Amino acid sequence: TIEEAVEFNHPADRGSIREAFGRLTAESEPFDLELRIVTADGGVRLVRVRGGPRYEAGTVVTVHGALEDITERKEREQEIRAVRERFERFASNVQDAFFLLPADYSETEYLNPAVETIYGITPEEAYNDSTAWLRYVHPDDTDELLTLIEAQQDGTAEWPIEQVFRIDHPDRGMRWVQAHLDVITDENGDSSRVTGVTTDITDLKEYERELERKQEFLEQTQNVANVGGWELDLRTESLRWTEEVYRIHGVDTDFEPTVEDGIKFYHFEDQTTIRDAVERAIADGEPYDVELRIVTANDEVRWVRSRGEPRGENGELVGACGTFQDITGRLERERDLRDEQAIIELSLDGPDDIVHLVDSAGVFLPW
Repeated sequence: TIEEAVEFNHPADRGSIREAFGRLTAESEPFDLELRIVTADGGVRLVRVRGGPRYEAGTVVTVHGALEDITERKEREQEIRAVRERFERFASNVQDAFFLLPADYSETEYLNPAVETIYGITPEEAYNDSTAWLRYVHPDDTDELLTLIEAQQDGTAEWPIEQVFRIDHPDRGMRWVQAHLDVITDENGDSSRVTGVTTDITDLKEYERELERKQEFLEQTQNVANVGGWELDLRTESLRWTEEVYRIHGVDTDFEPTVEDGIKFYHFEDQTTIRDAVERAIADGEPYDVELRIVTANDEVRWVRSRGEPRGENGELVGACGTFQDITGRLERERDLRDEQAIIELSLDGPDDIVHLVDSAGVFLPW
């Protein structure tokens, strides 16, 4: 009976189905409801119940309807709502700008409040005009961005895309930003939407510029002092030289040195000394500081001061690093100073003698 069917509904929903069925039978008013039913085993299911009149010759003769189990669909919808709510809570509290656009950039489907901090436009402006984000892009960067958009629309773009450009923000001044874009495809594999995240990288850019300035200063200092640096990584078995170390050895910077290569540059009489020092540094963690000779790629003998310190991470020896300085000029000056000192001492020891200083060709030199 009708009442027996109603009794299958959840007690809290029975009134709704009785009222709907009453209006259907009395006023021929169709209904479409989502209700709960209680199954024979006591379980609760969500159902969609529809009912309507059937006419014959303009007169209602029967009523009919359909019952659809929508429990799984509703659970999926609830999960999607929960995920969306969590995402929106997350997106509203991050500093990066999130956005979702159709592939033709014709409208803005979604963005988070950070768009104002990143692009200098309000969310309302972005929703009203999908190209509003270009408003404060630096003029020198606009053409490249427009070219990338055209490539996305004509299918020649290579996804994902990374864009780095400047925003002349109305409140925050000139800012560097980095946008990561990717495409969402439909069931046919065609691009349907573009999604992306834009991050303010101004601090990173300033840090990079500061590093460049420091690197330039370091290189200038190395050139003046004839001192360079090196680093050995035992994990990758790689040896890195700074530009000054390459210059001292007389090789191009595309030369890829190994430890054995470095040792072979030393004078054959000094190779055992440097080999032992390096082995003690990487095996026993013992630093070294030695003055030895090398023979450059141009067969020139130079005196160098080589210093090495072990390098550890988490209590493990992972390599060594140090400095490498050309001290040839210093040693030559020290030798000249010793020669002059010897001449002075000779003149003082023998005041009645006449002392002359001549070069290897027999030419008298001043002193």
